[in-house]
Amino acid sequence: MLVIHPMRSTIHRYCVGLLLLSLTFSVSLSDDRDKEIRLLKDKDNEEKLMSDLGIAVTKAAHPTGENPSLRKYKITEPKESRIKIVLEVQYKGTLTGNLYFGEAVIVIDRKEKEVLKLDFTDLNNSIPPNDNNLRRVKSQLEKLIEKLLD
Repeated sequence: MLVIHPMRSTIHRYCVGLLLLSLTFSVSLSDDRDKEIRLLKDKDNEEKLMSDLGIAVTKAAHPTGENPSLRKYKITEPKESRIKIVLEVQYKGTLTGNLYFGEAVIVIDRKEKEVLKLDFTDLNNSIPPNDNNLRRVKSQLEKLIEKLLD
């Protein structure tokens, strides 16, 4: 026969309740951090800017790639005064003719008007991105960010 101690049952319910409450709270916090924001007031200008940015980063990462284009983008504010831009891009291999996909992540410090991070990850290409070109693009981006965030 199974005997449940009344005190353990109460403590168990209390712990389960706290666990559920903490999970709900952490989910709501992460939802706020992943909420998309607008960088520019005009959506069309923002889409054009993100497209140009995606193409520039893709050309820097793979200078021999053809027809780079932006598939989609997302702008979030993961921390106060930080902007995270995720660009999903595609390009065609010059020699192989294959379609390749990549993701560029740009993190900007809004207060300092500084690009903290610019990473490019290939999703289906074994040739690594050109890091020297990406560093050059990062410094050019910092000049653009100063003007953009004024």
